[in-house]
Parts: sequence; structure tokens; C-alpha cells
Amino acid sequence: MRRTARGIVAFLLLVGLSAAAASARCSVRIGARVALYGSTGDPDVLVWETRFRLAAYQRGSFDVDRTLLSHAHLAAPGTRAVVLRCVSRDVHPKYRGTVGDAIYIRLLGGPYRRQTGWIMGSDLRTMIGFR
Repeated sequence: MRRTARGIVAFLLLVGLSAAAASARCSVRIGARVALYGSTGDPDVLVWETRFRLAAYQRGSFDVDRTLLSHAHLAAPGTRAVVLRCVSRDVHPKYRGTVGDAIYIRLLGGPYRRQTGWIMGSDLRTMIGFR
């Protein structure tokens, strides 16, 4: 019994350290106030309910017609948010040659205010002096 407890504690410590290491390499810090903005051609941002759905959508292996609307919110450009968590280099977009960070946010404005979700690191802009 005691040996099992040590194993569980060691496992949890390892998971915690790896999450901290991934967060340390992110392009945005936890607690940062940001504004959401996609690309110039499509400035709206999809805010996904899970990191895994975000990654699947970006990989192109996501059934958009059946599940898009039930698992993501469409945030207007300029919607403000706060960063709660970051997982470095977790998203591999199919049509880009780069790997992106998965960012967990809480929306601070718009119709989905107080909702949380996952976005690509490239879909946010940090704001100086934003409170």
C-alpha cells in the first residue's frame, strides 16, 4: 500500500513538472491580458472547449460539419481575454509549416463572457496597459 502511494506521488510530481516546463516555453505568460484576433483574412477566432479538439481541427482531422458548432464558440476580433494556461508547441496546423502553442483562456467580454476555452497562440495579441 505504501509503495503504491509513493508511485502515485512520483507520477503526479512528474506530470506537474512537465506541465510547468511546457508552460515555461510559451510565447505568452499566465495571467496576461490579451485581445483575440485571427488572421487578416478571417479575424474571428474559434475558442474550443478542449485542447484536443483545437489540435484535431488544426490538423485537419476534425469533422467540421457535425461537431464544430457544438464544441467551439466564435469570438469576434478584439474580444478580450486572460491567459489561464499554455502548452508549448502542442498544435500542428495542417496548412502551416509551424507548430503553435495551445492557450487556455477565459473570455472577458462579448456574448461568451466568463467562458473558458482553447485557442492557438497565433490568435491573440498582448495588450499593453490593458486591465
